[in-house]
Amino acid sequence: MSSSPSEAEMTSRLEKGRALMADAQYAAALSCLMKAVNQCPCAPAAHGKEKSCNISQCTAAVQSSDPDALYNVASGPCRCGFSWPRCTRSVHIEALDTLADCLARTNHYVAAFSTALGIIRLDPASAAGYCRVAHVIRPLSKQYQPFNGALARCLAVILRDAKLPSAAKLRDVIKLFVKAGLHNTQKYRHGTDDLYNAVLHKMAHSLKMPESRRDPMKKFPREVVSMIFSYLDRTALSRCTRVSKAWSRYVVSDKMLWGDIRVERPRNPGRYFGSFLNKHHQYIKSLVIDDVSDFALSESKVKMIATGLLNLERLHIGFGMKQWFPPSASTPSWGEPGRHLTKLTQLSLVNINRMDSRFLLPALLRLAGDFLEQLDLICTSDEYMFVQPIPSRVPKLKQLRLICRETTAILHTNELIENTPNLEQLHLDGLMLNSDRIGQLAPEQTGDWGWPALQSITIGAKTALAGARISNVALRRVLPPLPSSMRKIEIAGVDSPLAYNVLFTVNTYDESTVLAPGGKESHTSPAFPNLEVFRCRSAIPASLLREVVAPAAQSGTLKILELTAEPGTGLRYDVPQPLDPAFAEVDNLAKDWAFAASPSVHTLGIHGFNWATHHLRFDGRPFVDFLGACFPNVETLKVYPGDYPETAALMLELVRRPGIKTIHQKTLRGVEWDEARRLAKLAGVQLHHTVNPFGDIGWPIMK
Repeated sequence: MSSSPSEAEMTSRLEKGRALMADAQYAAALSCLMKAVNQCPCAPAAHGKEKSCNISQCTAAVQSSDPDALYNVASGPCRCGFSWPRCTRSVHIEALDTLADCLARTNHYVAAFSTALGIIRLDPASAAGYCRVAHVIRPLSKQYQPFNGALARCLAVILRDAKLPSAAKLRDVIKLFVKAGLHNTQKYRHGTDDLYNAVLHKMAHSLKMPESRRDPMKKFPREVVSMIFSYLDRTALSRCTRVSKAWSRYVVSDKMLWGDIRVERPRNPGRYFGSFLNKHHQYIKSLVIDDVSDFALSESKVKMIATGLLNLERLHIGFGMKQWFPPSASTPSWGEPGRHLTKLTQLSLVNINRMDSRFLLPALLRLAGDFLEQLDLICTSDEYMFVQPIPSRVPKLKQLRLICRETTAILHTNELIENTPNLEQLHLDGLMLNSDRIGQLAPEQTGDWGWPALQSITIGAKTALAGARISNVALRRVLPPLPSSMRKIEIAGVDSPLAYNVLFTVNTYDESTVLAPGGKESHTSPAFPNLEVFRCRSAIPASLLREVVAPAAQSGTLKILELTAEPGTGLRYDVPQPLDPAFAEVDNLAKDWAFAASPSVHTLGIHGFNWATHHLRFDGRPFVDFLGACFPNVETLKVYPGDYPETAALMLELVRRPGIKTIHQKTLRGVEWDEARRLAKLAGVQLHHTVNPFGDIGWPIMK
């Protein structure tokens, strides 16, 4: 909205008056500023030369116990009957403020004080008048000298009209006006905060007034405050509780803040751990401690967690190098099954060692075994916990991860299968798999033995068969046959006997029979029509691979396919018969692996795909023809042909190929890598140097 002509003229005179003040021409500036004030459309009238009634009435109001007294006085007429004008125009307020400043510079403090009070009467919800009152009075208390007659007279008049006994009380009056200003601007303001509000709060802070402490939480709804606090970690939240009692009540009582507790490496909290759990036990649903090395996770603290957090649903404990249970300790018996940890569905024990697992895991499973749905058990050393990793029955367990990081431990799978009947996802790594019972049962004797609901299995690269050099090891199954409901199969190791053991079932129960890939009906695999992900680093002949992949490719469910075309070197040592002729014939991938063709595949990975007739001069044609003929909608490629000099040309061709968005490789280096990255950037393709293509197997560890 454009300003009226009178307001425009006021602004012009105001700027002229400020310019005259800058040149120390105060007399001319006063005249100019008075004209600017009188030019306001509200047509203000002059109060007169007598200022005592204005000063006495306003100072008496701020000294009363009523916080609204000054606002009521400013809204009414003067004691002498004069009706003060009311105006909210910013230019009028600025003109009066500049006029009071000019009067104070010329040592007319009484007039300046009365003019500042006039600003308050003009708009008691504006901070300008309260700021000017403080600016006018403060120099009198700081710079007063008895031999300065002008200052002494002004001070005497103000003390008389304000009914103050001495100049020492002026500082108290300043605080009262600032306090009244904070109250009135907060309660009656009709606009947003401006520069005057900032100055007023700064004054309150310099005067060390308690009113200067502004609580931002009072300005926002409770839901907004909760969202702001949710971005802070637990250390910052603990500090917030010490800001004030109000903040402490907000933080402690907020269910959203304490539902998910995540700490990295806490130090020993001593007795505060118990009090912390007592405060938030009804809110905590997820507790994650990445490293308890400095936490001194004693048996008593685990007892607090198990018996105190009744609503706990997710528990993650990462162990360091320190052992917290003494070797002579017995299995803890705290807690009652059916009363404690009845809502715990996810449990992760990471870097746990032999002694910790021996006592902690059985105790937790005793309480939560009937409710647990996901278990991550990652060991650092010793094979004790993998001889019988699940010591009791866990009927609702759906996701199980067993990993040994430092040493290869032996895992007897008999008890594991018995105690996890409803398993849906399985991840094994760093283990020597062994099972006598499965190998001793004929197919007609197994019955319901196995995991009928299994949908996902992941075998890590460090997993192997116990006694892998026995010629009939493939017959001695370590895992039950995979059901037809499988959706994901990932085998990261190059050990072919293990891959055969997991994927295929021997038809005849005869340990003297030797696994012969080319033999007639020596082994079969159930159809997997719902398979979405198949990744296998071990080489499998085309005749057997067809049984695994073809049903899903034909049904259109297959999304991710990663194969190996190189000869099965692992199988060569275990099978005395000649290799399956299919190995030597897989040179034309588009023909020999045509059964894997599917428009639904969006991620394709091939290892060792250039050999036989192409091994003398690498050209990548088997893979390029396979990609073009069988997979029209592939967006992500994982290309690992081997370390050939001509691999760079293949990568550049794949980067230019329409529809490709991401490529993973590990062959290109130096100048060739830089050139491929430059071309990929121009083509909008993400090119990654991925040394371990199977580094993302399984599912993320709960954190």
